[in-house]
Amino acid sequence: IPMFVFLDPKETIQKVTILPNSEDKEFLDSALEKGVLTQWEGLTVEDALALKPDAVTGATMSSKAINTSILRSLSAFRGGEVKQNAFHLSYKEVLAALVLAFGVVASIYSKKKPKLRSILLVVNMLVLGFWCGKFISFSTLLGYMSNGVSLQTNLLGVILLILAIGIPLVLNKKAYYCTWVCPFGAAQELVGKLTKGKSIPHWLMAVLKHSRKCITVGLFAAMWLGVSTSIVGYEPFSAFLFRHASTAVLVVAGLSLIISLFTPRPWCRFACPTGEMLKWVDKLN
Repeated sequence: IPMFVFLDPKETIQKVTILPNSEDKEFLDSALEKGVLTQWEGLTVEDALALKPDAVTGATMSSKAINTSILRSLSAFRGGEVKQNAFHLSYKEVLAALVLAFGVVASIYSKKKPKLRSILLVVNMLVLGFWCGKFISFSTLLGYMSNGVSLQTNLLGVILLILAIGIPLVLNKKAYYCTWVCPFGAAQELVGKLTKGKSIPHWLMAVLKHSRKCITVGLFAAMWLGVSTSIVGYEPFSAFLFRHASTAVLVVAGLSLIISLFTPRPWCRFACPTGEMLKWVDKLN
């Protein structure tokens, strides 16, 4: 994450300022509110380099990225390099990785043991969604494309991306991430199980079947034209971290779940730009 670290003549950190970046705004704001920057203020460069800062719960990737950027800046100021474990995972991330492994197994054996899918849906929603807040979003993919992805701060994100791209190629399972991993997709499917006889008028389906592609293309067109794409921030995935989610995100998530009572996975099928981008990648594979 680009930033300025301000030092006084005694090489004590006075202030850290975040510059424009591609981090998820809600997670970044959450990290800032919980003091991920202020914890550095008043420390000398030597003390800061010896510090092992904790990631902020609910904004782990953003806080890790901030802490790593600060340490790298201070280390460069001292003419050295930051020595950290590039493959460090928190206990939450380890559990999330185990859930992802279970998802691969379930996708292979679900036809023989259909209960595996129901279990996976619940686990994805509770662990990946509410507890860990791990998912791929459109803004995440844009950040990876523009800034790359760091193993040091986001190993689980790399694993998610590898599964999303690699499983369709290796196991020939299209839309693997959307079908077997996405916690919000799981939540919609579980809500949909509460009702029977779900249907949607044919004329409306004829229109909606193109809506997701149009939304995604429209977002890219807006970026190319230099128009604000803040609408990306309204994706419902961060609603799992409801304490930090905006009202707009909660409304979009709530409406999607309500509509799930009448038609399967409405956000996934008719609106999700993340799913559309992953579909394009599947076609390239």
